[in-house]
Amino acid sequence: MKETSLQLYKQNHTFTLNEPDSPILNTALACKIGFYESVTLLQLALLMPISNQDGEKGIYKSIRDLQEKSLPFLPLDTVNKAIKSLKKKNLIMTKPVRNKRLLWISLNFKEFEKLNCVTI
Repeated sequence: MKETSLQLYKQNHTFTLNEPDSPILNTALACKIGFYESVTLLQLALLMPISNQDGEKGIYKSIRDLQEKSLPFLPLDTVNKAIKSLKKKNLIMTKPVRNKRLLWISLNFKEFEKLNCVTI
């Protein structure tokens, strides 16, 4: 019986099962803005289906919640630094939510598209 190319591939490669919300790595983006910033930015982009009252797309998250649920392999301090770096690079915008430890986090799509290594 002749083996298919998929069977041959499976014999010679290791497969891991990805979860649907597993972080994505884009090496070109990581080289441009930094590894932690890249992983954090792409994870935020995956979480962005919510629109606020002004029609902006974004999410309500605390940095701790983002780290615990979306980036559990990174220390909280690293996620916090990545968020600050993304803000400084004008790739994301944040607004504190009154009376809560949440932030409204949104992508700056104009700056995001200027990176030329990701498509929205």
